[in-house]
Amino acid sequence: MTNTDDRPSDIWTLSGRAPGEGPHADAPAMRVIRLSGIEPLDRQIGAFPRRTVPDMLRRHLFAPQAPGAEDRAMGHDAPPLRLFAVLDGAKVPDVEETLAASGLPHLCLFKGRAAEELGAAAPWLVELDEGADLLRRLFTRSAAPRDLWDAEAALFLRSRGDMHMLHRHLRRFTQLPDGGRLVLFRFWQPDLMVDILSADRDQEVIARSFLAVGQPWQILDVIGLDRDGDGAAIHLPAAPPEGPVPVPALDGRLGVLLSEAMRRRRIRDMARALRGDFATELAAVPLRDLRDHVGASIRRSRDLRFTRLPLIYMLAAWELFYGPLTQIRDPEGILVQTLSSTLDEDGRFRRIQARLQVLDRQGLLPRGIASFEGDA
Repeated sequence: MTNTDDRPSDIWTLSGRAPGEGPHADAPAMRVIRLSGIEPLDRQIGAFPRRTVPDMLRRHLFAPQAPGAEDRAMGHDAPPLRLFAVLDGAKVPDVEETLAASGLPHLCLFKGRAAEELGAAAPWLVELDEGADLLRRLFTRSAAPRDLWDAEAALFLRSRGDMHMLHRHLRRFTQLPDGGRLVLFRFWQPDLMVDILSADRDQEVIARSFLAVGQPWQILDVIGLDRDGDGAAIHLPAAPPEGPVPVPALDGRLGVLLSEAMRRRRIRDMARALRGDFATELAAVPLRDLRDHVGASIRRSRDLRFTRLPLIYMLAAWELFYGPLTQIRDPEGILVQTLSSTLDEDGRFRRIQARLQVLDRQGLLPRGIASFEGDA
């Protein structure tokens, strides 16, 4: 099935899918390096020379890599290792003008009418050099709209292929088949894509095809971060030549990985919101512990038949201070009765809120942050 103008439908909520085939026994080992606590750059006013990347990322983005065994065996030099970024045009102000002014090689991953109509919000492939001002902007946090750390605007790739090779390859993944239709696959969302690839260590789902194993344009490294400075650097050694691997369908195991990545992203977003709303109370709580709490609270909310995110957020906030709702001391048992009642979720939520207010006035609710349990 083809879509000549590249205008896809969107699918960023998926249910679980059936498992696929077994792993590729001949796949080179993929290495996943977890990144945590990466600090963004500031405006570096008065600094010279100004850095373009955080120090902890330099080796992942620019460290030289030895040629693959097949290059040595054939007796020829490997092409240089290049750094690329796939930018989310929707997150980069005036992306087309910005790229044109940068002087960096760049190509839109959409073509035809999609490029004409959606170019300002489309994914763009750009080749970066170590001194590029755009690279600095991607890693800088400030109040200025031009600084893009908080936008999570780029997925970074390293390859020995040239711009056109990689562009042709990546376009295969902008839309993937799902039940007889083509839908948008936003692989340029960095936190989601490194989550998906990290979960596919045996390369049976998408890593082998997306990383173009054995191709001249093989992607050797993928680096992605969220705005909290957490993410991963994924490395796959160069492999002997082989034919292209077909793109996966979303109605297979890739759908499962995507759904799980979306779940983890919701946990990160909710933990970030809680930290913003309760900055003083949570100042000493490690981010990982807060995410563990949110993950456990979301699971409990699901078991209690709550589905609306604003309600789940409030339940998670209450559990920060009072612990799991089913374990709160309530002499009359009204909380437990309400949680198991047949009221709709809004009705149950209002009754829970009212009961907590009563218990608070009676001095029965604990004070301070509750203990953290569960995992994300």
